[in-house]
Amino acid sequence: MHDAVRAVIAEHGSAHVTIAEVAARSGVHPATIYRRWGTPAALVLDVAVEHVNAASPLVGTGDLREDLSAYARSAVEGVDRPGGLGFLRAIIAAVEDPGTGRDRALQLIAPRVERIQALLDAAGPAAAGLTPADVVDGLIAPIHYRSLLTGTADLAPADVARLVDNLVLLGRARQPRVRDEPDPLAG
Repeated sequence: MHDAVRAVIAEHGSAHVTIAEVAARSGVHPATIYRRWGTPAALVLDVAVEHVNAASPLVGTGDLREDLSAYARSAVEGVDRPGGLGFLRAIIAAVEDPGTGRDRALQLIAPRVERIQALLDAAGPAAAGLTPADVVDGLIAPIHYRSLLTGTADLAPADVARLVDNLVLLGRARQPRVRDEPDPLAG
């Protein structure tokens, strides 16, 4: 199924994927595709999630700062490749599609969110105050936004480090402190 979707995208672009054409190319009845995905936008998003998970694996080594830095560098490289904003565009298209909607789009990106959570879990207490939404908001969103505005993420290593530092500090600020423990955010 995904191969058929990728072939249609390669020939016509993601905006022109139809259930009928994917069904014809994959030898599956259209009703089967409609039952599973509901809309072409949901099908394209599912393929995009599979692609981004394969192209940009998230490895949780236990070192939060290094893992987030590696993820950010991978995201920068990914959006700077041709078609690199395909994942973001697929999410936007699915959310805006009345037949798919926000809730279904969130279900489809759940595998990526689970991988972000696994990265945070591997970091143990260092990531106790962070959620996958924080990683998206503090790390991935600025990279995508910059790329949408300028045509490239093109972040210097110092910019990536700043985004990671901000995220790590957010997590620390949310962690409960022991009464006599010094404030890690104090000057």
